[in-house]
Amino acid sequence: MGGGAGFKLYVHAYCPSSYRVVKHLADRGLVEKFELIPLNPDNPVFLATSIPSVPALAIGGRLVAVDPLEPQFVEGLATGGSIREFIPLSDVEVVERFINSVKASSYLMIHLALGGLSIEEVLSTNFPEVAARVYFSGLSGSYVREVILSRMGTLAEALASSYLRSVAYSYVRDVAISSGTLSRDLLDLKYLKLWLTAKLSQGIAFTPLMEGHLEQAEVRLREVLTYLLEKYEVIAGYFEKYITELRSNPELYKLLTKGNRKT
Repeated sequence: MGGGAGFKLYVHAYCPSSYRVVKHLADRGLVEKFELIPLNPDNPVFLATSIPSVPALAIGGRLVAVDPLEPQFVEGLATGGSIREFIPLSDVEVVERFINSVKASSYLMIHLALGGLSIEEVLSTNFPEVAARVYFSGLSGSYVREVILSRMGTLAEALASSYLRSVAYSYVRDVAISSGTLSRDLLDLKYLKLWLTAKLSQGIAFTPLMEGHLEQAEVRLREVLTYLLEKYEVIAGYFEKYITELRSNPELYKLLTKGNRKT
């Protein structure tokens, strides 16, 4: 089994960031330094572990970093090289890392923009510590939260300017994979509503949206639909390019879907 020093990497085949990290490790012969754990529906890890963003790194059973997970950072851990440039220490670095980690998580972006989740609620979880990589910096969780709270204006502005792109790409990816096709015919508000209901029900029993919530979400879903109609070719082209590259490398695809656990 891979996983030197208790390193685990949670990945997903349809996540370009996961692909980049695993490819980087494979190209350097470092994959076996990590246990690769694909977050697929048929993997029982879903029942025991909540991972809001991949790729995600765990050491000794503790989640310590999430996307954006730089390939060079992961390589440095595997080889004992310098990782200082990837560890936020200043207030500015902490906030920037937190913002980028939230933006990198389509799961969080969808829940923040459309699911009624607030940043304050995210701050009540362990996500700030993981995003800020306190395992490596030694900063306290309370300090990280204070720093983030002091810059809520900057945070809100950064997320507001990014949610359309994040939600739109997630929709195109999910629908293309589940339906097996990319088509403008799927750019419809009724399909967006069904997708959102399913997305917000991940990991729990099917949860129809409450009437008041659906009305609030519909306003933003219409904004997402407008964005999709304008940017569809760009988004679909990016996704198609990634899928083509992924499927052209069967060994990497196997690692991302099956992991490297020896049985």
